[in-house]
Amino acid sequence: MHYSVTTDIDVSLQRAWAALIDVQTYPRWTRSMTTVCRGGAGELEVGSTARIKQPWLPRTVWTVTRFEQERSFVWQSKARGVTTIAGHFLSRRADGGVTVVLTVVQDGPLAKALSTFTAGIVRRYVDLDAAGLKRSCET
Repeated sequence: MHYSVTTDIDVSLQRAWAALIDVQTYPRWTRSMTTVCRGGAGELEVGSTARIKQPWLPRTVWTVTRFEQERSFVWQSKARGVTTIAGHFLSRRADGGVTVVLTVVQDGPLAKALSTFTAGIVRRYVDLDAAGLKRSCET
């Protein structure tokens, strides 16, 4: 399964990036997450982890695998037979705002079977995340 959503946000790149990497605040602006607990302290970076609880899904640990300051971060979670990779990408627009692209890819021997049951909720959650980030940054 592969899904992505793109949204334009009318704020500075720095403001959108600050909201995006402050993962513990996600439950304040998206209904797709009920709790996010960072593992460890300090700045988000490769190797950082977060334990996330989402409605209708099991609690999962996400590990940052790629990080480019003020541009992107990618994290992944692994469950039996499925690796889920979520990307968060920002680019500055000419008018001073930003374009945000959120992606989810599920891979592994059980990914196709799992997506039969979870694809709709995954798409809904990514859409909620994009809309919530936009709303939070612009207010």
